[in-house]
Amino acid sequence: MMLNNKRSTKYFCLVLFLAFFLFQCKESSTNSSDMSTAEKNNQHPVELKHETIDYKKAVDIIQNKKVVIIDIRSLEHYRTGHMKHAVQIFISDSSFVRQIKNLNPSNHYLIYGSGDEDILKAKELFINQGFISIKTYDSGWDDWIKHGGIIEK
Repeated sequence: MMLNNKRSTKYFCLVLFLAFFLFQCKESSTNSSDMSTAEKNNQHPVELKHETIDYKKAVDIIQNKKVVIIDIRSLEHYRTGHMKHAVQIFISDSSFVRQIKNLNPSNHYLIYGSGDEDILKAKELFINQGFISIKTYDSGWDDWIKHGGIIEK
C-alpha cells in the first residue's frame, strides 16, 4: 500500500511539472509572436550597424560589399538618374513601410535621397522594422553627382 502511495506521488509530481512546463512554453511562444521584429531585437540584442557615410565610404561599400542601395526619391527623380543598381522606394509613398517589410532585414543597406529629413525619416523607419545594417548617405544625390559617382538612367 505504501509503495502505491509513493508511486502515485511521483506520477502526480511528474504530471504537475509537465503541466507547468507546457503552460510556460505556450506563454513564451504567444508573447514572442505578438512582438515586432524591432521588439525582438531589443529582447535579444544584436549588434546594430547604423552609420552615416560620405562619398568615399559609399563608393568603398558599393565596390567591396554586397549592399542593397535604396533610392528614396520620387520615381520621376529616379528616372532622371540614380546610383547604379539602386532600388527606388519613394519615402513619401503611403506604401513605403509595406515595401520595406518585403526586404530582408539581415542584408546591408545604403539609403540615399535628396534631403536630410527624408533620409533620417527613412533610416528611422528601417530601424523600426528591425533592419540591422543601415548606412545613410546623408549628403545624398547632389553630392554623388558633384563627385562624379557612377549613375544609371
